[in-house]
Amino acid sequence: MKKAVLIAILAAASAALFADVSVKLLDNGKAEVTFLYPDTGAKSVLVAGDFTNWQSGAKTMKKTDAGFVYTRVVAKNTVMEYKFIVDKNWTADKNAPAKKDDGFGGKNGLVDVASLLDK
Repeated sequence: MKKAVLIAILAAASAALFADVSVKLLDNGKAEVTFLYPDTGAKSVLVAGDFTNWQSGAKTMKKTDAGFVYTRVVAKNTVMEYKFIVDKNWTADKNAPAKKDDGFGGKNGLVDVASLLDK
């Protein structure tokens, strides 16, 4: 019984370590996309994707009390693939709005801005 409780607690805690992606429509017709990686214990988190030329242009996420945050303004029809680099380790976002095969046996997060604005 104790083992089942411990597994449930660990599962809930690990789920909290995966990012949230939010999208908001701006007055200028563009959209603001915010990535939140809520692990405040990490030393550094970067977001990398097709919008950063992957690792070579990875963006440093700002550490806040809620975790690490990166915000970008994009056109409403933008679709972005991404992963995080957490303390130098590539990390897929298990809570991504959608996922796409990364070609290496893993998954990239996928943000379809227009579909998220419709929700």
